[in-house]
Amino acid sequence: IAVDSTASMSGDPTTTVSDGRITVDVIVGENSSPDRVEEIPLGSEVTLNFTNPQADDEYHVHGYDLGEGITKKGETKTFSLTADKAGEYEVESHILLNLFLRKTK
Repeated sequence: IAVDSTASMSGDPTTTVSDGRITVDVIVGENSSPDRVEEIPLGSEVTLNFTNPQADDEYHVHGYDLGEGITKKGETKTFSLTADKAGEYEVESHILLNLFLRKTK
């Protein structure tokens, strides 16, 4: 996300404004990409919703120190924040890989 005092909304259909709150919905693998940038006006109340329909996942919002724990496949993780710090902040999905170890003789 990019937070700026001169930012305007991106027009992405998965980003909405209702009662002054900006909501960004992200579905991993569908409308997520490394080059997706959401411009958020400074001082805005923001809700970020993350869903991974393919795998358990873990999400982080850097710079706001949000994110911990695993969200189950298909469930939505929601973060709420006040965009009170200007700058660019990385939002990450860490797709968790299942690794099975088999004991051998």
